[in-house]
Amino acid sequence: MTQELLQNITMTPVAANVINKNRFVAVVTAGEVDESIAAGDSIGVSQEASAAASATPIPVAILNGGKVDVEAGAIVTVGARVMSDATGRAITATGATARVLGIALNTTGAAGEMITVLASKAAGEFVA
Repeated sequence: MTQELLQNITMTPVAANVINKNRFVAVVTAGEVDESIAAGDSIGVSQEASAAASATPIPVAILNGGKVDVEAGAIVTVGARVMSDATGRAITATGATARVLGIALNTTGAAGEMITVLASKAAGEFVA
């Protein structure tokens, strides 16, 4: 796993949902995390999966300028700005209101492959 210069914190997942490993996550209700929504904001990347119906905290790599592996949701080319798809996977950032969460450091050939992302999330950066 590629992880450089990232700070990990533990966060409690939404108990009703499963969070998969290597997905963008966002703070939702009561300070809990869930997989990020399409084009939505994110605080980091899940480093472990959560169990179903469990409130056991999981480690989250904060998006603070380091390198982190994220599961791709589609083909992504090196150098592309990435955002979250509807399940927290990295896809090429598109749309004027999409939150940019980082830069792809390698190319993926299909959904489900791992992509290394330079987590360069600038506060409030959108695609447009």
